[in-house]
Amino acid sequence: MPEDRRRFLVDITCEDQAFQRYMKEPDWLSFFETVLEKVFSYLSIPAHDISLSILLTNDAKMKELNNQFRGKNKPTNVLSFPSGDPLDEGVGFLGDMAFGIETIESEHPDFMSHMTHLAIHGILHLVGFDHETDEEAEEMEACEVEILELFNIPNPYRDL
Repeated sequence: MPEDRRRFLVDITCEDQAFQRYMKEPDWLSFFETVLEKVFSYLSIPAHDISLSILLTNDAKMKELNNQFRGKNKPTNVLSFPSGDPLDEGVGFLGDMAFGIETIESEHPDFMSHMTHLAIHGILHLVGFDHETDEEAEEMEACEVEILELFNIPNPYRDL
């Protein structure tokens, strides 16, 4: 493997077949690898072998996870569970992400654009970004918008 090439090892579990309406499982793998590459390139994170687990599920499971890990008894669109700081090692497990199909479909008419945004958002959480304060939120949103531009997806915050 060349020094400047990243390799992403993405493990996807698809618990809700509704995700298959948008693309088949092998294409989801390619989708997440592409999003990871654009996020890491944008952030100028050095080349590493990176692994990540992704769960494509339903709102019932998202509600359960959100309640268990965040104390919020409601479904949500994406959850990220960082593993720590694996990037110092050169090889690392970023963590886990989960996506809830019904919430995602209800939030935006363009499912794939919204899914791309949520994948970027979740990956940014895994590499240390957060939005607990206004300053953190502004920094994270600015990164999201610029990465979305790489996919030719307009700023989702413009109309908020």
